Amino acid sequence: MAEEKGDGLEFANPDDMLAYSKDLTFSHQYLVMRVYQKAQDALAIEMVRGFWDVKYDRVGNPIKVYFPDTRRAAIEAIKTLKNTMIADLKGSSEHKKAIDELEKKEKGLFQEKLTKQKTWFISLGMEGQQRYRGEHIGFNFETLSEQSNFYDDYVENLLNVYREIFEQLELCLAERKYFKRQQGGR
Repeated sequence: MAEEKGDGLEFANPDDMLAYSKDLTFSHQYLVMRVYQKAQDALAIEMVRGFWDVKYDRVGNPIKVYFPDTRRAAIEAIKTLKNTMIADLKGSSEHKKAIDELEKKEKGLFQEKLTKQKTWFISLGMEGQQRYRGEHIGFNFETLSEQSNFYDDYVENLLNVYREIFEQLELCLAERKYFKRQQGGR
């Protein structure tokens, strides 16, 4: 039971949290439903690149605020759904095969954008490269520079690949009739 302190706050008793009840059961279906809803919510908002903005408090002091990259959040939500459904995908070879093909496409996409970025950087010549390095933090041939259009193009294409993976996961769920209504009108 929770005990109440003088300031109105309730503190949970740790022994109650460790108690086991035969009525409590793990529901994989419920877990998949929750993760599926989070993925849908992440895909339903406007997809924007993460950025920093300056806001001012009541007295006029500047505060830097980061707005997260919603594209990356949507991709991570779909990855989480895929990981949650890993056991379900084993029983559905058609969807598993389609997802594996899409993941191969993802790996090829990164290499394609990396090669294009490297070719572009080399085409700048020595003077252009030095000017670019002076204006930006640095440049690495092994990764995509977040300041470049190649990175944005990669993330947009990656999001499209993960939308296709999400479609395959939805088809797998529909095939298994995961979210059918319960008897009694609920």
